[in-house]
Amino acid sequence: MAIYGNLSDLPFTEVVTMLDRRIGRLELSHLPTSGHYELHLIGGRLRLMTFNGTHLDDVLTVREHLAQLVGATSGKFEFVNTGAELFTGSLNIPLQHAMMSITVVIDEIERYRSSFADTRTRFEALQMPEVIADFDLDEFWQRCYVALISGVDAETLARDQSLKLERVQFYLYKLRVAGLIAPVRATAPRTAPQLGRAPGAQAGGNVGTVTRPPAPPAPQVSPAAPRSIGLLGRLLAALKGR
Repeated sequence: MAIYGNLSDLPFTEVVTMLDRRIGRLELSHLPTSGHYELHLIGGRLRLMTFNGTHLDDVLTVREHLAQLVGATSGKFEFVNTGAELFTGSLNIPLQHAMMSITVVIDEIERYRSSFADTRTRFEALQMPEVIADFDLDEFWQRCYVALISGVDAETLARDQSLKLERVQFYLYKLRVAGLIAPVRATAPRTAPQLGRAPGAQAGGNVGTVTRPPAPPAPQVSPAAPRSIGLLGRLLAALKGR
């Protein structure tokens, strides 16, 4: 039995909630982006996603497309029940959790937009953390770290990584707040960034903390003040003064 409708009547987030426990194929078309999506769902998890027939295997790119679907105000959808044995996708994304995370990011972009740097400001990596608790941010950090070593701007990253410019600005803003990057004009000459994990290594999940920049050098100790010369010292001084 097929389930179908229009996103103008039932938003994508509600469609996902309705299909939470089902197994099948969800197709979306006639969207504002003029694209066609196919999502394979198993018990609330996204196992495969295609856009205009192209498989999307990169998690960050998948979440970027999901964000577009969350914001879609029109478009047709149709869900067809199928057997789980038909799915061979490499994804395993809990869709409800992804929807909540994407909604939070959309709200944060709106809240902090005025603090974003100019799209042409070049940023440079200061260090490499073990893992960032924010999964999306950690994926972005790992993918863009090599470019950030030399210095790169939001426009270039958005083009090279096929991400929305505003989302890249948001990620750069969060990395800057965390002390992991700085504008090139604000960085002093330095040696190679300190590495906590080899660039390009897979993130260790969404549990962990951002490693903060190295602690500032300990304050230099001032020369010790002269000690009291004591009774014996005063006697010797008196004898020498004779």
